[in-house]
Amino acid sequence: MSPCIIWIPNIHDLYMNESNYLSLGLLENYLSRDCERCSTRNILVIASTHIPQKVDPALIASNKLNTCIKIRRLLIPQQRKHFLILSYTRGFHLEKKMFHTNGLGSITMGSNVRDLVALSNEALSISITQKKSIIETNTIRLALHRQTWDLRSQLFCRIGRSRSLVFTRT
Repeated sequence: MSPCIIWIPNIHDLYMNESNYLSLGLLENYLSRDCERCSTRNILVIASTHIPQKVDPALIASNKLNTCIKIRRLLIPQQRKHFLILSYTRGFHLEKKMFHTNGLGSITMGSNVRDLVALSNEALSISITQKKSIIETNTIRLALHRQTWDLRSQLFCRIGRSRSLVFTRT
């Protein structure tokens, strides 16, 4: 089989439905049989679920789809709650209008917990440098921009040094 990506949405539903059991069994056998011959080395199987307890254990055996990466995306109210807790435990407060509008949700749409913690750390460091204890919407936008483009002070130092080297040589 040539290199490809196989995506199986809602894999927890596959073993429950008997009509899909035949196709799932064929896929499972094909992948495990070909893995032994190393012809499926370039095949990536992505299966998504929000109920990992219902996934058929036969699918995640050692010679089957055995690598699990858990990425859980939070809903907007959960993002808001976690961001609020992360900022309050560190002595910072969120801007009031962020709760009345969809401020935080529109900025951090689709973040998982790890991304949200990194975003809060970045927003807190920006607030500390601005000497503010209230995190505003613009601060969160700036933090997201810095995370996305990885704009750190080290980058500016490197650019500054390279420019100073260029000026000293000429």
